[in-house]
Amino acid sequence: MEDVLGGFAILVSENDGINPVIRTDSVGKHSIGAGASPQAVIEAIVAMPLEKLNLKFTDVDKYAPEMQNPEVTEPAGAGDVPTQNYKMIAALAVKRDSLKEVK
Repeated sequence: MEDVLGGFAILVSENDGINPVIRTDSVGKHSIGAGASPQAVIEAIVAMPLEKLNLKFTDVDKYAPEMQNPEVTEPAGAGDVPTQNYKMIAALAVKRDSLKEVK
């Protein structure tokens, strides 16, 4: 997996009223004490920042937690990490009554 190099860049400038606004008042972080289970990670990087801002899971249009390349993670045995994370976000939203469970 170390042979894959990824990059991500954001140009941060003044609010022009058109482009998305980056909020830094509630950044999610996964600290060591949060636990290593998928639920603990998603709670730390998604649920807790939302709670801090009094937002619901449905108040956010797009999520991008731990976006890893499935072409790398699946052969390594970790599965499709982004899909697993989206499922965990949905499960936590259902658990916290932000979404209705679909059967």
